[in-house]
Amino acid sequence: MNIDEKLDLILKKLDEHGTKLDEHSRILGALIHGQEELKANLEGFKLETYKQFGEIKAKQDAFEKKQDTFDAKLDYLKRALGRLKPTPIASKKSLVLNNCKTPLCPSLN
Repeated sequence: MNIDEKLDLILKKLDEHGTKLDEHSRILGALIHGQEELKANLEGFKLETYKQFGEIKAKQDAFEKKQDTFDAKLDYLKRALGRLKPTPIASKKSLVLNNCKTPLCPSLN
């Protein structure tokens, strides 16, 4: 094998290596681009999740505030009713019969 054949063989291998290097470079670029796109999508999902969580938290806080207000009102009513003394309630019939002054009214005894 003479020097020209060796040089041609080396140049051919160098060209093959250059072609492979270009191919690998394109593949690596596509992988990097895909990774960046996935990263951006993940960030978008995170932001949407945080937003939804914030909305749910705000609704829960509003509900808890209403519940606290309701509990306070209920507690106040219980204390107010506890201070009232129960009075006996007479039926209309007994009031009418007790106040009846005529001999025709039946007695309650």
